[in-house]
Formats: sequence, C-alpha cells, structure tokens
Amino acid sequence: MSQLDTAAQPVPGRDNEFNAPLPIDEMLADANDIVLDLADRAATNQERGHYFEILHEILLNQLELRQAFAGELARGFDNFREGRAEPLRTPVSQLASALSLIDQDEYEVSLAYSEVSRRANARYGAYLLALNHRLAVLAGGLTLGEYNPALPGAPAQVADAMQTTLGKLPIAIAIRFHSAWAQEFERRVLLRASDIYAQFNNLLIGAGILPNLSLEAIGFQSGRGQ
Repeated sequence: MSQLDTAAQPVPGRDNEFNAPLPIDEMLADANDIVLDLADRAATNQERGHYFEILHEILLNQLELRQAFAGELARGFDNFREGRAEPLRTPVSQLASALSLIDQDEYEVSLAYSEVSRRANARYGAYLLALNHRLAVLAGGLTLGEYNPALPGAPAQVADAMQTTLGKLPIAIAIRFHSAWAQEFERRVLLRASDIYAQFNNLLIGAGILPNLSLEAIGFQSGRGQ
C-alpha cells in the first residue's frame, strides 16, 4: 500500500471519536461462567484442571487483556492512517504460503478463528462492502476488498486481535479451549457487531464520504450478508 494522506480524516483509532466498544468487557466479565461451563464438559480431570488454570490467569490479567485487545484493534486503524499494510500476525495469515512452517496446533486454532471470520464476513457483507468503498476514497482510490484482513475493523482483524490477545496469557492453552473460546467470541462479540459497523459507516458518511453510496450500484447482492 502506498503512503496515504489520511491524517486529517475520520478513521477510527486510539484518539478518534469512534469509541463504540466491542463487548469484550462483557465476555471477560463472564469468563467465570464461560470457563466453568467448558470445564463441566471436559473429557478428563486433567483437562478440567487445565481450564481452571486458564480461568485463574484470565481473572488475574483482565485489565491487561482488555488493553491488549484494544491495542490490537487500534493497530489496524493506525496502519491504515499511516499507509501500512501489516499482515495478520497469527498463523492463519500464513496459510497461503507453502513455505511457512506452521505448528499444527497453532494451525488448528487459527483455522477456528478463520471460520468465525468467514461467517462474520457473510453476515455483515453490506456493511463491509460499504466500508471498503468509503475507505478507498481516503486511500486515493485503492480498494482493499471488503474481506481483506488489512481492512481496519474487518472480522479477520478483530478475530486476529482476540487470538493474539489470548495468546498473551502466561500459560500454554489447549487447542480445545482455544476453539471453544473462539465460538464464544463469535457469539458474544461478532454476532453483536452490526451496530459498530453501522457507526463506522455513519462516521464516514458524516464526514461527507460517499453519503449517497448505492450498494446495488457497486454489486452488492442481498444474499451475501446483512
């Protein structure tokens, strides 16, 4: 991506007025119930004990996890404003590279988040298509693609932020827990994201960026998403 002149534009970020949070706070606040439910369904006592260890670390590090997640999201917007196209840092972003050496466990975890992202892409297709075209105006006509993980705030970037954040816990986490957490993240965060994508579009509309954009005119089909 070339250097973009977006410094004065209303792109969400660390200090922008676009402050609608994803409900990550609620998910962390409910961590006790979430993990206890997973522990009840654990196959062995060892697995159950591992889940309790994870719960202890989540409760102990809630503030750090919230800050890390917010920082990961802000990174995508900062990169856009500064004209950088930073790839996702979790292994799912490396799947297309035949030369990448990816640990099988990390691959399976990232695949779970990839599926979560794919479903969110379909669910919010209209919002993402509109964002893609409005942000292209800020990028001098460069269209990232509504499913491109470099699109700030896209489901792929949000899921990557969650996976990266959970990976900051000072404990090895079993694949089964990662996969189950990804499903909870989808249910508690991404399924509630429509208002956030709507607000993002409205922020850009309020700044005069394609206020009369017609989704049909740019190829949106109602069967693709919201």
